[in-house]
Amino acid sequence: MRSLVPFDVGELSIAYATSVLLFSSGMEPIIRTVLSATVTPEEAAEIDIISNDVDIRSDGTWSIKYRHPTRYVSAAMASCHELSNL
Repeated sequence: MRSLVPFDVGELSIAYATSVLLFSSGMEPIIRTVLSATVTPEEAAEIDIISNDVDIRSDGTWSIKYRHPTRYVSAAMASCHELSNL
């Protein structure tokens, strides 16, 4: 798989002793699945993800668990706002 960025984010994170924080309005299980195809499981486990989640019910149906009260607010946008107030 070809990287969309001209550098290795994991290597830069290690070299500069920083963490990787991924903001997305997507759903974490899907993001983790994509990550597992591009980095090692150990590297993927080190990436913090702020996003929506999924509620999977016993009958196999699922629904999005929105991170914020209104589903019309992007999880990434609302989370950036939260972090800016720290």
